Amino acid sequence: MLRIAGLHITMVLAALWAAPAVAMAGCGDPTGQHSAWCPTDARLSGLSAEAVENNVFFPEGGAALDATAKAQITLLAQVLGTNAMAGTCLRLVGHSDSSGGATANAALSERRAIAVRDLIAQKLGNRAPEIEVSGAGESAPLSELPVTHIGQRRVALWAKRCSAG
Repeated sequence: MLRIAGLHITMVLAALWAAPAVAMAGCGDPTGQHSAWCPTDARLSGLSAEAVENNVFFPEGGAALDATAKAQITLLAQVLGTNAMAGTCLRLVGHSDSSGGATANAALSERRAIAVRDLIAQKLGNRAPEIEVSGAGESAPLSELPVTHIGQRRVALWAKRCSAG
């Protein structure tokens, strides 16, 4: 689960919708009310709920956000815009599968992180948190998947309370 200052983002979402936290267990959401941001590609169905909630996924060779990614980022922006999330900073780390060269994959993974950052900034305007972006290329694959798997093409979301100052 995406953690913000020790608090699962799913707990914040549960509070916002007055739903039990257990109903927010990623794509296993039994209510179906949050399934819009779950990956629709059947090849991602083997990922853990934690991997799904902590990543935004991309097509091969691209940094364009699809409808699923946009819905997930919109939901994240709604949470980040709440008073409970004031003072949150994000780190977005882009990743790629092992297709293509290492230099190209590093650049692509950073473009993916920038695409996520830009949509969050668009959604929140001047309320957008401080967002750091970087690209890891193919250097940090999800261990539960083959290195060429679609699930390696992602942006990982990390959050923390910003330091005062």
